[in-house]
Amino acid sequence: MLDTLRSDKYRPKVVIFTVYLAMLIDCLLFTIVVPILPDYLIRIKDTNDTSYLDASLHRQNISNFTQLEHEQSYHEAFVSNNIPVAMLLGSKAVVQIPTGLIVSQITYRIGYSIPLFIGFIIIIVSSLLFAFATSYWTLFFARSLNGVGSGFTAVSGLGMLAETFPDNVQRGKAIALAFGGIAIGITAGPVIGGFLYSFGGIVLPFGLLAGVSLLEGGEFEYEFYFY
Repeated sequence: MLDTLRSDKYRPKVVIFTVYLAMLIDCLLFTIVVPILPDYLIRIKDTNDTSYLDASLHRQNISNFTQLEHEQSYHEAFVSNNIPVAMLLGSKAVVQIPTGLIVSQITYRIGYSIPLFIGFIIIIVSSLLFAFATSYWTLFFARSLNGVGSGFTAVSGLGMLAETFPDNVQRGKAIALAFGGIAIGITAGPVIGGFLYSFGGIVLPFGLLAGVSLLEGGEFEYEFYFY
């Protein structure tokens, strides 16, 4: 079966599918945090982050407020976290831009397979950090690491498509198909994140995403053997 997938006949389709999944997973991690972070920052407390989270409320304190007081206090805490949330979300792009420039030079020397596989590994680590984060700065580091993973994934994935499809028309079709993963990831990410977070907390969405990334990374390793 693997020999069949590695054949010249099927390899272009496998490349499209692999890059599609890479883009999908990356964009899911990019957007799945959007409905989670504002609420999660209110629920966590870290003595090192008091400048950001002093206004935060915790479940054990809810009983000390009336419903109205709780809603007002929650709103105040939510508003006070606008800047930290914006900084956290924006850290991905700040890191991804220089990472992409560096990865583009790396691919000239070692090809696209190894950087793409490294991107999967980084996404797994980033997802696990999100899942078990208990402080603002852990979340910030996880988000920044997500930017590093995106830099590896996007540059090497698109480069692999360009190398596999030298014809302009075929390359355009392949990139269009692979970009479907971006569209679905951006559209479905917030919905999936909010739904899973409401049932299993922050561990469920990011743990599930880490598991999917692990499976895809393993599948990629067996298919390409880093060539």
